[in-house]
Amino acid sequence: MATPARYTYQGKTVEEWFRVFLPLQGRPVEPQLVELATYAFREMGTNAAPFLAALIVQEFKPSRLEIWTSKLPKPFRPTYGNKAEEAMLASMLLSESVKPSDGMLRELLKPALSGTNQYQEMVARLALGLPANPPPRP
Repeated sequence: MATPARYTYQGKTVEEWFRVFLPLQGRPVEPQLVELATYAFREMGTNAAPFLAALIVQEFKPSRLEIWTSKLPKPFRPTYGNKAEEAMLASMLLSESVKPSDGMLRELLKPALSGTNQYQEMVARLALGLPANPPPRP
């Protein structure tokens, strides 16, 4: 996961709060913790925006380390999230809880909005509250 800043809220980093939403090793996500994490993101506000935007603009294909560790025996494999799912979750948090200004968010998401990855563009557009499909380019 990307970590552009180490902002903390109630002793947890933005990344630690984000991990609350991710099921760990097949265990379900706890609804009470999700509610608390959602509140934490509202309270962190724009301080959380760079981290969440970084999840949207990151490369979705697995890194060399992720490929290598996926070959380890199951008990030794780290639990990485699906980058595309993390990007969608980050988009939802940005649009529903963090709510940064349009200008700030457009600047943070510029690589996804102007790149060639259509999924990234769609997720970035959703974070901005725009329709998922952009209008056809002339």
